[in-house]
Amino acid sequence: MCGRRSGALAAVLMLAVAAPAWAGRALVRAVDSVGMTVSDMDRSVRFFTDVLTFEPVSDVELAGEQYEHLEGVFGLRMRVVRLRLGDEAIELAEYLAPRGRPVPLDARSNDCSAKNESMTWAFRNARGTIVVRQLTGAIARRIVGWSQVGDELRRGERFGMIRFGSRTEVYLPLHAQVLVKVGDRVKGGATVIARLGQ
Repeated sequence: MCGRRSGALAAVLMLAVAAPAWAGRALVRAVDSVGMTVSDMDRSVRFFTDVLTFEPVSDVELAGEQYEHLEGVFGLRMRVVRLRLGDEAIELAEYLAPRGRPVPLDARSNDCSAKNESMTWAFRNARGTIVVRQLTGAIARRIVGWSQVGDELRRGERFGMIRFGSRTEVYLPLHAQVLVKVGDRVKGGATVIARLGQ
């Protein structure tokens, strides 16, 4: 599921970046929600509701042949929780069965977002909320966080790091203007990757 969700998000971002090539034709009119796979649903829900003030909308357990075909996983049983903050929604999915898939070590793997150790940060100001997720990989095995919930950070200030580098995911509000394109090299604390509206 993580691979499909990551692929869908990447496709939406690529369309958003490449939009001028198709000027006049809206390829994407709306995004219903952003999906994330989690390993501990109760802990994740507490984070999104207590820290980010999302409100629960639904909490369902899914199983059956149609979901097995949709996800490509035999014996699938999963819990999906939908949360809302204003007009934005997220769906958290936890695979309850089957268990026991090995952890991918390569941070370039689509599955690493759901399987590898990670630390998720949410930064909020008057213009929106940005979520940053740091993920470990084959070499990077430790994430260090310096900031605490409630800290006020200045532009470019360091809040944490992944020892020896790895992968960072950035989730922007839909109204953000993306300033980088696929293949660009960016540097943390230096490269402006997007602008938020006023």
